[in-house]
Amino acid sequence: MALLQLETYAAFLAAGTPEPEARQAAIAAADIDVRHTVMAERLNGIDSKLTLVIGIVLVGFGAMGAAFWQVFLRLPR
Repeated sequence: MALLQLETYAAFLAAGTPEPEARQAAIAAADIDVRHTVMAERLNGIDSKLTLVIGIVLVGFGAMGAAFWQVFLRLPR
């Protein structure tokens, strides 16, 4: 089912655009808006996953650093 942006449709009609072209333009504008929303949701999902991965990597580096210093401090001098 095609979505239609009523404000865009009314603006095209007020500007003198014929009704079929105004309807198609409003449907295209709504389609772009839907695609933008979907893309923003996907980017938010990627951002949250990336934040999780960075956190895990930092914790891993911290654990490896702590283990290294424990070994390093126990070596005979």
